[in-house]
Amino acid sequence: MSSQPPPPQQQQQQSPTSSPTPSQRTLEAKAAFTASLRSAGANYDAELRERARTLHENAAALDKQEAELRRTTAELGRQNEQIGRS
Repeated sequence: MSSQPPPPQQQQQQSPTSSPTPSQRTLEAKAAFTASLRSAGANYDAELRERARTLHENAAALDKQEAELRRTTAELGRQNEQIGRS
């Protein structure tokens, strides 16, 4: 049984990969950092969008409550004036 060396293509695939250069490591670190920032930003963005949607959905109810508060405050003011005159 004679052992022949593998063809050149197979030799290249089997050779250990060289360690990344400092610039490659920097690029990988930047990419990972950017990805984590985008992920965190997406979480905050989703929360803020949900809050904004809730505020818009409740705007009519808030306007109604505000109008009712103005009306009752004015009514109390008139009652105070009447009590003050008595």
